Amino acid sequence: GASPERVRFVQCQHPGCAKRLKPGEPVVGRLDDPGKAFARLVVYSARCPSAPQQDAVPLIWIGDRRKGEPVRISIQAVDRLGLLRDILDEIYALHPQGLYLLGAEAGVDREHKALIHFRVSSPDSQAVHALEDKLEEMKTAGRLDNVVLEPLSPLDKMLLSQPDDLPNPYSPGAVDDPRVFKGRVAEIRTILDALEGSQGAAVIYGISRVGKTSLLRYLKRVVLPARGFTPVLLDLQGLVRRSEYGFWQAVNRQILRTLEESPLFSRRVVRHLQRVDVSPYEAFNLWREQTAEELRTQRLVLLFDEINLLEDLWEDRHAAAAVVAQLKSLVEERGPLQCIFTMQEVLFKRILMHGTQLSLSALLRLAVPVPLDYIAPSDARKLIAEPMGDKLRFDDRLVERMLFLTACHPYYLQTLLLNLVGQAREQQKRTLGLEDLQSVLPEMLSNGQHLFQQFLQENRGFRRDVMSALAHSNEDANPGLELNEISQRLQAMGHREVARGGLIEALTSLVEIGAVGLQPDSKTPRYAVRVPLFSHWFARTYPGIPIAAKQGLR
Repeated sequence: GASPERVRFVQCQHPGCAKRLKPGEPVVGRLDDPGKAFARLVVYSARCPSAPQQDAVPLIWIGDRRKGEPVRISIQAVDRLGLLRDILDEIYALHPQGLYLLGAEAGVDREHKALIHFRVSSPDSQAVHALEDKLEEMKTAGRLDNVVLEPLSPLDKMLLSQPDDLPNPYSPGAVDDPRVFKGRVAEIRTILDALEGSQGAAVIYGISRVGKTSLLRYLKRVVLPARGFTPVLLDLQGLVRRSEYGFWQAVNRQILRTLEESPLFSRRVVRHLQRVDVSPYEAFNLWREQTAEELRTQRLVLLFDEINLLEDLWEDRHAAAAVVAQLKSLVEERGPLQCIFTMQEVLFKRILMHGTQLSLSALLRLAVPVPLDYIAPSDARKLIAEPMGDKLRFDDRLVERMLFLTACHPYYLQTLLLNLVGQAREQQKRTLGLEDLQSVLPEMLSNGQHLFQQFLQENRGFRRDVMSALAHSNEDANPGLELNEISQRLQAMGHREVARGGLIEALTSLVEIGAVGLQPDSKTPRYAVRVPLFSHWFARTYPGIPIAAKQGLR
């Protein structure tokens, strides 16, 4: 009952379990919202301790009717006459060995670099390796800038086995597919300047779900390899052991895995990372000392996603402080290893203003700050139109309405697009208009408590009343409310007195989590809910007299 793009594969973090599911191993599922048009299937390894026991959906793998293992090839090169033909010649030359071209996409970015993606299949790995060798020869000769070969994900394979269906590339989670990553040109330029300059470190910060992890993955997959860097990504949420030992053990494993896939890999480079007679951090330092020259060639960049988890989730404060001090020492050294961090905006500002016992402030001050906000309207339009190409058309009025409702927040725009394209698949449509948006929104908003959870962190007492006053004032052309107007609305809702200082404090906390924003181009401060979609849901969900007023809270 779940369409392929609504299938999620769980990445298991339990010791002894494989992190990623492989086709063929026993699996079970959990169906969220069964019977609904937008049901979601979550797939677990049957051996995983977290696998559902009751109401589990028994699953089997459906064999692909094509023989062989499909592979995605991503190529970046200077755009030139005959570029595509030269690459296709190498692919078709291997046709006698069973290599088949399944699909191709090509485009040019703002810097006139060609971005080309192929999907090929072969009955065995020999033809794929032969093609990889040919492409690496073209890269060595300077005809290509970067080449990456990787197997298709289980979801991509499912979509590939249904070629007549309308593809749905959108995702409300962190983006892996470069086709649905738009904008962030200025931010990427700042990060590259930091890595190639004297600073050697950058910290990306922003509100929840604004695209920090997506940017990190795009840097890892597209940007950094094209500039000659070797990126190593570590998701701090996925650490099995939140300790100094577990942290550096995970770092060493990720470096080892990355270098083994690198054409510059040599056993001497990683020998020290595998030592068991010393701690993982000591092994890391021995490896750095012994391989300094080769590291300069590799240009390794360590990408740490959600560095603020050291502050938020680690119970052992001494271990967390030790890791922060070690990272600070690494950045201060400004050697061949460089770092990029991501973290929540609220904590980033709080740390820089007040400091912490972990000395995160000292670490962050060494890095170039890169703030991340909603994407620009021009980039949002590209996100709507370009991934679907000529397979699905969005009416101009629909596009404008989507931009308004989401305020170009990438998470809400991706979620809305996911639902619209899913409906188009079911109804076999090739053009979408405003009427399609009206049929999608009610079911999408029925899950509003989850959809807007990052805006509901301050949804209690007086702050809820302030949010309610702003939400009930929302209109399409919303100029926002001044402090006096908000006070008047709160008094009309049951508050006898509204202290100006308390109101400013409540608004500041709502601005910090991204729920409320200051209207630009106004002489006096005017506040409004940033995402109209959230404002409409909040006004409908919390109508009438707020709970705080009923309870006499002030």
